[in-house]
Amino acid sequence: TCRFKTDGAIIFIDGSALQILEVAGAYPDPSVLVGKKIDELFHHIKPKHSLMTEILRNKQVSNSDYPFQTLEGKEKWVLHDSRLIENVDTGEKFIQSIFQDITSRKKSERIQNSVYSIS
Repeated sequence: TCRFKTDGAIIFIDGSALQILEVAGAYPDPSVLVGKKIDELFHHIKPKHSLMTEILRNKQVSNSDYPFQTLEGKEKWVLHDSRLIENVDTGEKFIQSIFQDITSRKKSERIQNSVYSIS
C-alpha cells in the first residue's frame, strides 16, 4: 500500500510495497520515504504520466497491470488498484494505491504464449 500526493510525494508506504519495488534493504524504515517522490523508487516502462492521468481523470483505476523496472534494472509487473481521495477538511487530494506483484504470472503467460505461437 502506498499513498502519495498528485505530484508524486509519498505520504505513506508500507514494507510490502518496498519489497515489491525491491528497495526494502535500502529503506528498512518506510517512514524515511515520506516526502520523496514515488517515481524515485522505480523506473517507468510505460509513459510516466499515462497512469497518473488516468487516475486523475477517472478518479480510480482498478485491476490494472503495470510493468516497471526496479532501480537495479529488473523488469517486474504489478496488479494495482488506485483511487483518488480528497481530504474533506483540507481539500488536498492524494492517491492511494494497493498493488501486488504479478511478475511470476506474467512470465508464465509469456512462456505459454510463446509455446502456442510455435504450435
